[in-house]
Amino acid sequence: MVKNRVIYIFILAMSVVFAAAYASKLTLVLMLTLLILPVISFTVLLFTRFAVALELSGNSLFTTKQRRFTIAVKAKNRFIFPISPLKMTGTFQDDDGNLIKDKLIVASVMPFSRSEFVFDGFLKYRGAYTLGITSAELYDFLGLFRFRLKKLPVCKVVVAPRRLILSENGALCDEETDSLRTQYTFFENDTFTSVREYADGDSLRRVHWKLSAKQDKLMVKQSDLNLSSSAALLIDTSSVYEDELQGEREVDALLEAALAVARKIITEGSTAACIYNDENKETEIIPAQTADDFEYLYRKFSVIPVCAAERNIIPLAADGAQTVRDSGLAFIFATVLKTETLRTALAGPLASCTGIRIFLTSEKPDEGFMALVDTDTRIRVSYIDPDNIAASLEAALFD
Repeated sequence: MVKNRVIYIFILAMSVVFAAAYASKLTLVLMLTLLILPVISFTVLLFTRFAVALELSGNSLFTTKQRRFTIAVKAKNRFIFPISPLKMTGTFQDDDGNLIKDKLIVASVMPFSRSEFVFDGFLKYRGAYTLGITSAELYDFLGLFRFRLKKLPVCKVVVAPRRLILSENGALCDEETDSLRTQYTFFENDTFTSVREYADGDSLRRVHWKLSAKQDKLMVKQSDLNLSSSAALLIDTSSVYEDELQGEREVDALLEAALAVARKIITEGSTAACIYNDENKETEIIPAQTADDFEYLYRKFSVIPVCAAERNIIPLAADGAQTVRDSGLAFIFATVLKTETLRTALAGPLASCTGIRIFLTSEKPDEGFMALVDTDTRIRVSYIDPDNIAASLEAALFD
């Protein structure tokens, strides 16, 4: 645009020189035309500004990893003059499962018509994404002026992890350690200790109807009894990688493995208490015993962020200490678990556990770590291959 303005000023200056040097009607008309053209061009641009509309094929989408989906960008012109050019940049998915940022789209739209741009692809990592137009600029036909459009359409996309189903053979929770607390939940009892606002995936059986009517919003019951479980799942979503994509890959693998284990425990009729850092990076404890509980957990795991490397299982185990102690059996999912971190956890929250299963996704433990493990018969360590999660998890659990 700066180049166009420089060229225009140069041509206008030349027309003034010619008009002064050659006092003729032709040079005068030329100069006046050059003076009036920007005014006309700006006026047309001003009307066009209110005649253009940008739309997306949808404003929200829930999908799963590696499943293809389509986002269509529509530019509509409701004016008698064509729009050219309309420059847009946006964020979209590609055929390789990657996120394309600052994708440039240049559109020309004829009067009373529309142009459509379709992006088809998938995303290979779970998480919450905002796809769509990030900026849009409308130019006049001389290229001297521009308007930035403010109402930009976006689509909120949630990409969920895959659902891995483990073999029905073999049990993860020992029936002897599975006490009556896993069979008698607050779904069958009116006692509860706290309430919170309803979230997507919560069972309607948890709704406190009287309180919901008073506050004009759905509230659900929470009970200490419900936090007792057959197994505690400590899920550390921190990453040691500077490469963001590598971190996403490892955390995706451990979350899919944790979901598979939780689902297996639930199908056995037991309760899995999942302890993790939520999207606000605060410790959350979700006791899952029913299909509704698992669906709630599944949606929550879709948007859990990758945490900074300094986070580990220690604060998770400390915040969920009572749940871990009541469970007896602990499953730990982490990208990397350092020797000192494990030593601290064993001396603290994990001290009362009768069994500890550790699943790592990034790298196999060092000799010091394995030496510590060898001194504690409760611990079993397994490596989960991010490229073959189901097979490596099956082998770790049942071989």
